[in-house]
Amino acid sequence: MSPRLSGQVALITGECDALCLSLARSLLQEGAQVALAGSDGRGGSAAEAIGVRWYALDLRDHEASRAVIGNVVDQLGGIDVWLHHASPPDGASAAAGLDDICNCAQVVGENMKSRGAGRVIFLATVAGLFAPAGQALRNSQEAGLYMLTKSLAVDWAPLGLRVNAIARGVVQDAANPPDDHLLERIPLGRAARAQEMVEAALFLADDRESSFVTGEVLRVDGGWTAYHLFHPFDDAF
Repeated sequence: MSPRLSGQVALITGECDALCLSLARSLLQEGAQVALAGSDGRGGSAAEAIGVRWYALDLRDHEASRAVIGNVVDQLGGIDVWLHHASPPDGASAAAGLDDICNCAQVVGENMKSRGAGRVIFLATVAGLFAPAGQALRNSQEAGLYMLTKSLAVDWAPLGLRVNAIARGVVQDAANPPDDHLLERIPLGRAARAQEMVEAALFLADDRESSFVTGEVLRVDGGWTAYHLFHPFDDAF
């Protein structure tokens, strides 16, 4: 079977971390030209080291966002897949708000709609599906992102575009391993491997595999949100 994204262009925006770079590598392996746009200056060297084009981008600057996306379109010929990796808004973070993501979606969508095809994937966490204590801003922003997913999917479906999201659970991180108490809440009993998130994204990006999937928030969480998330709830049943 030929590479899933042969000859296509994929744009990744948002947080440039290890998971983001894994996504970029896999998209390259599947035949796509890949552009990575983010505000982390360290991401540029990491992106270029794996053969990905790097663009400095702060989504909060709407005019600059339009200019950067325009450059991607001009230099690579269009955008077939846009994957936005949402970073948690934790005080000092430069994470984009929902208005900033909507602005970016409008610009990317204009290019996709002009060609009658495109896939949008928002990557966030399960915090948008329930309400962990002490994370009001993050919970609200991610819940809004999931509603944006559904709304754009409805509006853009007649134009040939598909819009989906991934709600990731706990992902393995050697530097910050999850504690056993957290893993006890996950029915599969472990954290996800980064590659499992990558495969979910590739599935949604591939028109051969997910051509009839749009408006979906795909939970890749080991059953976490299917289970009662807080142990005191167990005693009520």
